[in-house]
Amino acid sequence: MPSLLSRVQKASDSSIDQATLNLALMKLSNLNNIEVKALNLVGSVDRASQEAQRTHPDLSRAIRLLYSVEYLQAKADVFKSVGNYFRTLKNTTEGQITLLQGESNRLHNHVSIALSLLFLCIVMSAIVLWTFFFRPVTNIQNAILKRTEGDEFEVKLEPSEQGALKDLADAQNKLLLELHRRFEFSQTLKHFSDKIRGISETQTISEEICHYLSHHFSLPLVNVFVCDNGRPICRASIGGQGNLPQLDEMPPLYKRVLQSQTIMRLRNDDRQFRIGLGSGELELHELIMLPLCVSEEPVGMIEMASIRSLTDSEIEWIEAVKDDMAIALQLAIAAEKHKEADKRTSEQLTLNRQIIDAIPNPVYYRDCDCKYIGVNNAFTDFLGLFYADVIDKKTSDLFDKSTSDLFDANERELLEYPGSQFYDIELPNAEGELRNLTVIEATYFSPNGEPMGVVGLFVDVTTQKRLERDLISAKDQANEASSAKGEFLANMSHEIRTPMNAILGMAQLTLQTSMTKKQKHYVANIEKAGKSLLGIINDILDFSKIEAGKFEIESTPFSLDEVLDNVCNIVVLKAKEKGLDLLVDVDPLVPDSLIGDPQRFGQIVVNLVGNAVKFTDKGHITIRLRVHSDRADDSIILLVEVEDTGIGMTENQLTKLFESFSQADGSISRQYGGTGLGLSISKGFVELMGGKIWAESTEGKGSTFSFTLELTRGSDAVEIQATSISTDLSG
Repeated sequence: MPSLLSRVQKASDSSIDQATLNLALMKLSNLNNIEVKALNLVGSVDRASQEAQRTHPDLSRAIRLLYSVEYLQAKADVFKSVGNYFRTLKNTTEGQITLLQGESNRLHNHVSIALSLLFLCIVMSAIVLWTFFFRPVTNIQNAILKRTEGDEFEVKLEPSEQGALKDLADAQNKLLLELHRRFEFSQTLKHFSDKIRGISETQTISEEICHYLSHHFSLPLVNVFVCDNGRPICRASIGGQGNLPQLDEMPPLYKRVLQSQTIMRLRNDDRQFRIGLGSGELELHELIMLPLCVSEEPVGMIEMASIRSLTDSEIEWIEAVKDDMAIALQLAIAAEKHKEADKRTSEQLTLNRQIIDAIPNPVYYRDCDCKYIGVNNAFTDFLGLFYADVIDKKTSDLFDKSTSDLFDANERELLEYPGSQFYDIELPNAEGELRNLTVIEATYFSPNGEPMGVVGLFVDVTTQKRLERDLISAKDQANEASSAKGEFLANMSHEIRTPMNAILGMAQLTLQTSMTKKQKHYVANIEKAGKSLLGIINDILDFSKIEAGKFEIESTPFSLDEVLDNVCNIVVLKAKEKGLDLLVDVDPLVPDSLIGDPQRFGQIVVNLVGNAVKFTDKGHITIRLRVHSDRADDSIILLVEVEDTGIGMTENQLTKLFESFSQADGSISRQYGGTGLGLSISKGFVELMGGKIWAESTEGKGSTFSFTLELTRGSDAVEIQATSISTDLSG
C-alpha cells in the first residue's frame, strides 16, 4: 500500500511544491531528533549509545527539551512549510476544479445538443415510419378486414396509401387469393366429406357422389361402381340415359385402373368417346377413371367424362377427396354387410324359433347353472306354464327334488364328459296325468369349444310302453301257443308215425307172400302211400321242432362224397322216371372231409333236388358245390347250388317262396302236390347252421336254389391239403 508521503507527492507535479515539501521534511528530521532525546530521558535508556545503559528517568529534562525554544522553533518551521505546501496544493486543486467545471459545462451543452438532435431524429423517423409503413399497414389491415367481411379477398390501395409497400400489397393480394382458394377448397372438401361420411348405404352414397361431381365440375357423365366379390356393380349413374351399366365381368381397362390404384385420364383424340342425349350425341373431351382403394384393396371406382380438360386444381381436389370417398364407400359396404348379417341372423333366429316351436316334442336348453334359457311351446304346454314362468328358472323351481336332482346330475355328467345320453323318467303333464318320457340330452358348445350347457328333448313313450307291455304279453301268449302247437304236432306226428311204421312193415311182409298181380298192386300202392304219408309226418315233426326252438344241430366229421351219394341214391330213381339227367359238379378245392351236421346237410340237398325234380319235366338237374370263402381257422364257407330247367317262377312267387305251408300258387299244389314245408324246413336248417339260402328264377327257363354253410375242415382234409402243397413245391 503506498505511503502517505508518496501519495502527497503524487498529488502535485510542481517542482516548487516538491522543494517546499522536502524542506518541511528536513525540518521535521530535526524536530524528530529532539523528541527522540526526550523519549530516551523518559525511558531511562540511552538509545544513542551502542550498549544499553539504564539510568533513572529524567522527566524534568525531557519536559525542558520539549518546551525549549529550539523544539518549538523547529516545530513551527515544519508546520509553516507544510501549511505553505497545502495552501499551494489547495490553490492548484481549486484551479483544476474550476477548469473541470468549465469543461463539464461545455460537455453538458454538447450532450444537450446531441439529445436534441437524437430526439429530432426519432421524431422524424416516427413520422417517416408512420407515413411510409405503419399507416399503409394499417390501411392494408383495415382493407383486409373490411373486404374479408364481405368475402372480397383482393386488397386495393390508393396511390397515396400504398407508399413503399406496393409490392407487399401485391404479394398480399396473391397470398390472400391463394388462401381464399385453399379455404374454399378445404370448406368444400369438408362439406362433401361430412355429407358422405354419415351415409350407411352404398346406393345413397353413390348417388351423392354422382350429383356432387356432376354439379361441381359440370360433368355430363358420372358412373359410380362398387366392387362386389371382384365384380364392379354400378350403384349410381348420371348421363347414362337412366340405365345403370351392367357388367357381367370386369373389363381389362377397369382391372388395370384398380391394379395401378392411380387416376387414369384418357384423351378423346380419336373422337371415340360419345354419349347419347335426347336429341343427339355429345362428344367428350376426356374420360377419367378414379380407383377407390382402402389399404390397397379396391372398394370401388368412379368413371367420369368431361367436355373440357379439368384444371390441375380440380384434379388436386379429386385426388384429395378420393380417400374420403373410398373410406365412406367402404364403411357403407361394411354397414350394409353388417345390416345384411344382422337381418340374416334375425331371420335365422326367428326361423330357428319357429322350427323349435314346430317340434311337437318338448324341447329345452339350459346353461351351466342348470337354468332354462330357452324352451319351445310344447315344453310350456306340457308343464302348463307360460314362457316367462320357465326362463331363468332352475330345475328345482319346476320339478320335485328327485326329478331335479336327476336332471342336474345328468347335466353335470354331460358338462364333464361332453356327448349325448338317453334316460327314462316319469313326469306328470299339465292335466296331472303321469307320462312315460324318454329324455334325450346333448352338450352344446361356445364358439371356442367350451361346454355351455345342455339341450334336451322329451319323447312321450307312454303309448309305446303300453303297446310294448301288450306286445310282450301277446308274444308270451303266442310263444306259449306256438310251444303248445309244436309239442302237439310232435306228439301227434310221433303217435301217427308209430302205427304208420307198422303199416309199412306189414305191407312189405305182405309183398313177400304169394299174391295175385292185382293184390300185389294194391299192397304196393298202400306201401307207396304210407311212405309219402311218413315223409309228410317227418316234415311236420322237423318243422314243429324248428318252430319250438328245440332242434339241435350236430357237429360230427363226415365225408362229403358219402352225403352226395346218399342224396343221389334217394332222388335218382325219380329223376330217371321223368327222363332227367342228374349232374354233380364239385370243385376240386372243396375238401371231402368236413365237420358239421351231415344228416341236415343231406336233407337240405334232398329237399332242393326233390323240389327240382318235381317241377322239371325235361332237361337236367345240376348239383354244384364251390368254396365261397376260406377262413383263417380252418373253416370254409361252402356254396351249394341246385340248378334245374323246370317251369321257373315269377318275381311275385319268389317273394313268398320260403314261407311255411306256402307254394308258388294254388294250382301248383293241385298239380304237383306237396305241403309247402320242404323249403321252409330247408331255410330253418340253413339258418340254424349259420348260413343263408336264396333262389333265382326265370319263368319258363328254370330256377337255381343256392345256400351257404360254414363248415370246418376235417383232419384228413388238412393232411391232404398239406401233402398237395408240398408236392406242388417239390415239383
